[in-house]
Amino acid sequence: MKRSSVIVLLLFSTSLAAAQGSTFVSAGIGIPQKPSDFSSYWKTGLSLGGGIEIPITDWVGLTAGFDLTSFPLNEEKFLEAQGVAGTGVSVSGGGASILTLLGGAKLTVVQTPKLVSAYVVGLFGYLNFSTKEFEVSGGGLSGTLAGGERSSFCVAGGAGAEMPIGKIADAFIEGRYVVDFAASRTAYIPIRAGVKIRL
Repeated sequence: MKRSSVIVLLLFSTSLAAAQGSTFVSAGIGIPQKPSDFSSYWKTGLSLGGGIEIPITDWVGLTAGFDLTSFPLNEEKFLEAQGVAGTGVSVSGGGASILTLLGGAKLTVVQTPKLVSAYVVGLFGYLNFSTKEFEVSGGGLSGTLAGGERSSFCVAGGAGAEMPIGKIADAFIEGRYVVDFAASRTAYIPIRAGVKIRL
């Protein structure tokens, strides 16, 4: 399934389910962690997300959503790894991105009514990792290196805090550790702030 189709399907499902709970949007950063090639050759990038929450009790709820994180290529470290740093060779493109579709449980662990609450989340879902093609030039070299794409199941755990900012709105900040089940064990840390609207 193409990435755009997955996002459209999820947003449509969100609009149907949000009437039972709340919907949220967030933005922040994504920090590459594993494998070493991923953390070395790509930089911290922009992370965007959205989804829904459905309360079960005052302390337990269900949550589902998507996150899209882009990682720009660390050109200097990539060229060093290829042994061509300082030879006039340059590389462009090659950005990486991770799309996740995750669902799971949210547990409130500390709650001060009308002030702040802290929570933890445990999630399971789908992760798509892709890289764009690399354009190489200079030093007598010229050409294109193909990108790639793969998908796998993944798990995530995280924690956050939220506080009311209006009658139907809360602000929150959250960090997660996400890792997939592929042989390379791709992992990253998204840290985002956002707004949740109760419907």
